[in-house]
Amino acid sequence: MNRDAKVKAMNIVDKSGTAVEISAESRRLSHLHRWLKNDRRTGPTEKFFAAAQNCDDIEVSALINSGVNANIADENGKNALHRAAEHGCLKVVDILIKNGANVNAIAGNNSTALALVASNGTEIVDLLVKNGADVNLNAPILDLIQSRHKDDVAIQLIRNGADVNIQRGEDRPLDFAAIFLECPENIVEQLVNAGANLSVTDEMGRSPLSEAINDGYDRIAELYIKNGADVNQTGNYGHTPLYLSTMRKMDNISEILINKGANINAVTSSGISPLHAAAGGGLDNVVELLIKKGANVNARAVDGSTPLHWAAQTGTAMTVHLLLKNGADKDIETPDGKTALDFAEMKGNRGEITRLLKPWWKFW
Repeated sequence: MNRDAKVKAMNIVDKSGTAVEISAESRRLSHLHRWLKNDRRTGPTEKFFAAAQNCDDIEVSALINSGVNANIADENGKNALHRAAEHGCLKVVDILIKNGANVNAIAGNNSTALALVASNGTEIVDLLVKNGADVNLNAPILDLIQSRHKDDVAIQLIRNGADVNIQRGEDRPLDFAAIFLECPENIVEQLVNAGANLSVTDEMGRSPLSEAINDGYDRIAELYIKNGADVNQTGNYGHTPLYLSTMRKMDNISEILINKGANINAVTSSGISPLHAAAGGGLDNVVELLIKKGANVNARAVDGSTPLHWAAQTGTAMTVHLLLKNGADKDIETPDGKTALDFAEMKGNRGEITRLLKPWWKFW
């Protein structure tokens, strides 16, 4: 059939004899209705779900008009609204809501539509909330953070009033941001600005500040400190933020904590002080600042070791020099009779460090 014949076949004539072309859309809808009626292989429910997640608003409308219930769900409780939100289908979400979709329906995995919103779905968040979606039902903020790559959507939910201190079991938004996001500063800042509790602790007694330091997130740690986090909050094993920052060799954070009034002589349950950790890590600037602020250069851990022992074993010659210059006793022995020099020699001849620690008469 040639093109003219096809066009002619697609036209009808009105009462006056004028040819009227049936629109492509009308033909499509007519075909869809016949398809729904005649296709015995796939029911209207499956087609409805497929149309919803494929952002086919025309087909979704047609299916609803043909009698499909906007709230129909599969055996797992997942409905068309869940699917449309998950695939970023704004128009479909709008159509479903206008046709009575329950914005707080819960799928079998306890997720609401808000918890499933796609990474490009900030407008969907607004639309759902505007139409009554509960921003805290089953803690959707946790699902969005855990999903990764949904920073903008999570932030939009926070702006719409999500509880930034909500808990689901032991899980909290700040914890999830640090665990699941590769670069979580953006969301963390929003959580903090919205009032996230910086004093809450986990089962190990660790605060968000301690968690951030332990995970190596220096910018987040700075943000917490800037917003009033307790710089002396202690975990179950006596681990303070300052101790953790020296163990993690985070010079900048250690210096900020010291200048913010962190207890420089606080020790862990093993008796390890920040100076021990800084000396063992070769953090010369931190060692110098701790000494300047009054840190005990001869503090002894439970095993009898001093900061000088730690510096001799794994620190730098500069650290050893700073400690000796400021009163460190190189003759202190551990219970098994080991001096700082012995610690250095156990690690092999450490050159300048050994020279600094040797008594003068051993050079002859």
